[in-house]
Amino acid sequence: MPRPREQQFGPGWLAARIASLAQHPVGGWCVAWSGGADSTALLAALVELRDAAVARGTSPVPLRAIHVDH
Repeated sequence: MPRPREQQFGPGWLAARIASLAQHPVGGWCVAWSGGADSTALLAALVELRDAAVARGTSPVPLRAIHVDH
């Protein structure tokens, strides 16, 4: 049986999961960035989330990218 549409992995699912990160109090986010498409997309999405917080006038979560050469 297929999953309900809202639970299927895809751009909308990922956007919802990333947006939900803003709901959780954390000391910061650290992305292991390899330079590949997937880690670059994740980093870009988190930068957008951080910038949206700044635009709303709220304090953004600190964000770091750590280069991982694997």
